Amino acid sequence: MSRLRHGPSAIVCPSRRYVDGWWAHEEQAGGALCRELAFICLSGLATGASWLCYYRALQDGLAIVVVPIDKLSILVAIAFSWLFFGEKLSRRPAGGLLLIMAGTLLMVFIH
Repeated sequence: MSRLRHGPSAIVCPSRRYVDGWWAHEEQAGGALCRELAFICLSGLATGASWLCYYRALQDGLAIVVVPIDKLSILVAIAFSWLFFGEKLSRRPAGGLLLIMAGTLLMVFIH
């Protein structure tokens, strides 16, 4: 599954940079391309590990509990964006996040 998700990214990222004229700056091309490809590879590994853990949890637990907990991964993404990118969460998205969390917790505890 990871190859299906990240294979196109491995092709599109460098080709998009080429189309944008990024290769004209040879001194930047080598380091940045390696960094981009490293992030794509790490993302693929993390996705594969995530799916392995997900399927293991489905084997050991109830799907009605495992699936909603998996959907709470949005909390990790928001925390990551806040910690590493300094992004702020405004009222409207925060309200949506609270509704997602409340609905997920309701599905977990009231089944």
